[in-house]
Amino acid sequence: KTMQKSVKERQRALEAKHPTWIPRTLHQALADAAATWPDRDFVVSDQGTLSYRDVHDRATRLAAGLASAGVQPGDHVALLMANYPEFVAIKFAISRAGATAVPVNFLNRRDELAYVLEQSDARCLITMDRFRDLDYLDMLDEIAPDWETRGGGSRLPELQSVFVFPASGAGLRADARSLDDLAMVTSRAPDTPGDPQAIADIIYTSGTTGGPKGVLLTHDMLLRAAYGSAFARAFRDGQRIFFALPMYHVYGYVEGLLAALTVGGAAIIKRLFDPADALRAIGEHRVEDMLLIPTMTLM
Repeated sequence: KTMQKSVKERQRALEAKHPTWIPRTLHQALADAAATWPDRDFVVSDQGTLSYRDVHDRATRLAAGLASAGVQPGDHVALLMANYPEFVAIKFAISRAGATAVPVNFLNRRDELAYVLEQSDARCLITMDRFRDLDYLDMLDEIAPDWETRGGGSRLPELQSVFVFPASGAGLRADARSLDDLAMVTSRAPDTPGDPQAIADIIYTSGTTGGPKGVLLTHDMLLRAAYGSAFARAFRDGQRIFFALPMYHVYGYVEGLLAALTVGGAAIIKRLFDPADALRAIGEHRVEDMLLIPTMTLM
């Protein structure tokens, strides 16, 4: 029986893989991982399992769709989505298109959503139709009537296009464009390497004592933080991480998804936290690392 490696041994192995730090974009990091571990699990969810190759291929198709829809390098793409596998593919697709992602808190109400879309100068919005008791399309009707064909209208003049992910399972409205429409574009994805020092994400604070502030995070900042987390936690090769924390926030996004990426690991994601379901998933998916907040720990 092979003895488990010590913390120091695992950290030395991580250092050996990165003897000199090479700045990369998010999509470059995914492409490298897909070339190194194509068939390894990357995203495991209730919808199924996606390998590194699967996510890379989906992100490439979606990037072509974004470019075809008019998204240019430097544009801001708002992403309002819970922990679905689609979040991950879109996230890397936005990077491949040279754009900046604006992950949106999916618990936002109408006025909060309008504020983030306006303040961030979002050019494109990818949104669920519904989640829990929130109907985002009804919110858009009030914020920007006829958004299906007119984008943000006079209220949000920067917003040119909206794509809907039918999370509720209901049919799509007439004239509304589906997320699947982006994936069916046959043109080639943009083939620019991108700038690791460019802004990858604008992640908004909660706005407890004032209006939410958009925090600018570069590709290199995010990947350095993810590697630092993997090193401090002494990840083994292929570490498997469970979390139900939303990926619009840096905790689940960096400490979960991107940290797993640094070692060819798997992110076992849930949209909602249930303690019994979490324990079942830990056993079923051979989880070695779990991200929690105190209320989850107590449960």
